[in-house]
Amino acid sequence: MPLFPAPLQFMETHRAVVITTKKQQRWISRFHPTKPILACGSCQVVLFKTTNASFPFLHWREKQMKFGPSLNKRITALEWNISGTQLAIGCEDGDVIVWNYPNVDIVFQMNRHLNGVHDIKWNPFEHDVLATIQSGQTKLLIWHSYIRLHSKSNLYCTIEESNKDCNRQIKWVSSVEYKRITLVEWIAKNVVALGFSNGLIEITEIDECESARSRVIQQFKHNDGITSLIWNERIQYLASSSYDKTIKVWSLNTNKPIHNQRFDSYCYTLAWRPNGKIGDGIEDTRKMQENFNFAW
Repeated sequence: MPLFPAPLQFMETHRAVVITTKKQQRWISRFHPTKPILACGSCQVVLFKTTNASFPFLHWREKQMKFGPSLNKRITALEWNISGTQLAIGCEDGDVIVWNYPNVDIVFQMNRHLNGVHDIKWNPFEHDVLATIQSGQTKLLIWHSYIRLHSKSNLYCTIEESNKDCNRQIKWVSSVEYKRITLVEWIAKNVVALGFSNGLIEITEIDECESARSRVIQQFKHNDGITSLIWNERIQYLASSSYDKTIKVWSLNTNKPIHNQRFDSYCYTLAWRPNGKIGDGIEDTRKMQENFNFAW
């Protein structure tokens, strides 16, 4: 007799957290990348831990020590780095704070944004580098959590408008048309993809020898604002979605999409299949069907 898997059942669990503040509490939660730990942030950060991830969340242990910026300052972004050794938050006043883990000591705290931080993106190729975006801003800040040799600040690079020092033939778009940066995705140790609210995607290379310098090496285009960017390191392709109701897949070798699919509704989040296969070289890997699946 064939065996059929039982349908999954999800149970909603409520946990009360006591924080005395006059601010309206809006919680942001992120799981640790390798351990059964959940970080929750509102005006302070609360950690929940368990010895077994299969235990119901109701029985996870809340750590007594809470940490964060201030009871009068709301956390607007929160992310672990890929190794789980550092936790970063962004605040409504533009503060960026990074703690190490498990000691929970402040690595650095700095404010270079003019408004609330709405997104944090850690570099998966270099675990102490992160990018932050301010709400409604047209620039991206890149930080080293530990100050590097010959550097005076944790702020490593600011990316704003296009730099025409580019090794590709690109039709440049005026910075007036950029509107605001909505998304960032790391695609290499020193390369990021930026999504803009007008449908533009820029691939920007950061000069590792001379900080604060960057150049655009490729541009892609949707007909409306970018809603999701996701890089697949295995096959070296970038997938994007937009308010134009399309999903496109891009190769850095051409500014034309290698795949373009239109839908009847909006897509807000993309995810590549994580357990693909590696073939004999990049071209062979790209031909494997397992590597060309993603969810939206």
